[in-house]
Amino acid sequence: MSAIEISALKKSFGTGNPVLKSIDTSVDVGEMVALIGPSGSGKSTLLRHLSGLCVADRDSQSHITVNGRAVQSQGKLAADIRQTRAHIGCIFQQFNLVNRLSVLTNVVIGGLSRMPLYRS
Repeated sequence: MSAIEISALKKSFGTGNPVLKSIDTSVDVGEMVALIGPSGSGKSTLLRHLSGLCVADRDSQSHITVNGRAVQSQGKLAADIRQTRAHIGCIFQQFNLVNRLSVLTNVVIGGLSRMPLYRS
């Protein structure tokens, strides 16, 4: 089973120049992947698609699933995207971490709102 499935992902911005051109890939459960490329090559745009923070071009036949749940299809977010996002975490390079907290605490703090107060 794949943890991430991406097919025919295409994204263009205002200029009409495509940033992502027909991306097809999958990541298996337990597999580790690194996105490497120069600034502006589409790494963050790809990650934003995985979490449903942006959608593919509407004229594309794109489809993205994470852990077997649809994130988006043909430029439209899945109806249950909020439930799917609750199981996806991203920290982008512009994100401001709290310096006095450890990296682990900075990462898990995002889940505290879904946890009962006595457990947090």
